[in-house]
Amino acid sequence: QVVASALLSPGDAVVCETPTWHGAFRAFRAAGAEVAGVAGDRDGVLPEALEAALLRLRPKFVYLVPSFQCPTGRVMSVERRRRVLALCMRLRTPIVESHVYGELAYGEAPPPLKALDTHGLVIHQGSVSKCAGGMLRVGWLAAPRAAMDLLAPAKALIDLSTPTLTQAVAARLLAAPAWTAHLRSFRRALAQRRDLAANALARHGPGLRFAMPSGGMYLWLRLPEGVAAADVEAAAAQAGVAVRSGDAFLPDGGTTPHVRLCFAACAPEEIETGVARLCRAVDEVAARGAGLRPAAAFATV
Repeated sequence: QVVASALLSPGDAVVCETPTWHGAFRAFRAAGAEVAGVAGDRDGVLPEALEAALLRLRPKFVYLVPSFQCPTGRVMSVERRRRVLALCMRLRTPIVESHVYGELAYGEAPPPLKALDTHGLVIHQGSVSKCAGGMLRVGWLAAPRAAMDLLAPAKALIDLSTPTLTQAVAARLLAAPAWTAHLRSFRRALAQRRDLAANALARHGPGLRFAMPSGGMYLWLRLPEGVAAADVEAAAAQAGVAVRSGDAFLPDGGTTPHVRLCFAACAPEEIETGVARLCRAVDEVAARGAGLRPAAAFATV
């Protein structure tokens, strides 16, 4: 909201990945901007498609989630990051980088775009809430001085200031020697839940395909042909399982044969039951429609 309020005016354009976090493009549209999505692959947004969109729309900025993206969980490769930075530098297009999942790597993670930026293009968004808990809603922006001169007044206009107490708690937590140990433990816990979810899907839903994430909180499940994601979301909710239709993450609208499964909040012993219920919900939706085709082989690609 701060970025949208500070940088956007009605009629401006913003380019982002598709799919991407819906909260971002909704905020951009609320500020009056036109939002256009650009497709990507397992290495991130496609540079050729991004270049075409930048030339066509001349946007105020590009919004990207390079590390453990919501909702797909994918990671933009270092080579792709350098290409995107070079492209945006050539076309003089700023980048808003959401790095809120960047600390959730199960192994080695690539550097954020901000660390590779040598021309002051990147406005970097971070948050402690994904690592420390949702009740500690403290985030930050690291930006070039010219952008900060716009962002700071916009932030003050929205809420005057972030409460000092929560900022002090977050600062003390991040500076504590135990923070590094906490991150290691938290990453191990997330990786364990990912593996439990993947193994349960192999047993209960061999027709559901996904790429195994190397960090973050999400599995991006591709549904069998003919099964609508919105119907699966509704059927799963009736069974007591919360997943999100992939349609919600498409900035250009339309539908996608995917649902987002978050494995972070579940206790390990709950994951098997939850996945089994989800897969039954998929079967029920398929049975109401054209019928479930023979199950495809389980894949992590």
